[in-house]
Amino acid sequence: VSHDSIPLRDVSVILNHTTTTKATIDDGCSIIMIREDLWRQLGSPPLHLDNVMSMEGADESVNKALGKLKDLPLQIGSITFYVQAQVVPKSPVPLLLGMPFFALSNCTKTFDNNGELTLTITNPN
Repeated sequence: VSHDSIPLRDVSVILNHTTTTKATIDDGCSIIMIREDLWRQLGSPPLHLDNVMSMEGADESVNKALGKLKDLPLQIGSITFYVQAQVVPKSPVPLLLGMPFFALSNCTKTFDNNGELTLTITNPN
């Protein structure tokens, strides 16, 4: 019998070599997203306005990104990834790692019967 629900999982990351935060792992998301307050905490690095996206939520609400952070250093353990992150004004989580992260890190997920997650990532460098 399945669980009624299993929450999304977080991983501890260091952004821009300075700021530690939790990142939510979500392979149902097509982007990497950072909330505006966290972007400001990073010192408001320059936003690029090329390829700014609108995101549609599960409730069909649509939010436009403020811009894109190019090549943002994101460190997990000893591995540093350089990601393209859309900055959004509001989000229930400060940082969301979607499918671009899965592709870059060759990430695989394994769940056990208790809903515990094992994440395997590969250094792309």
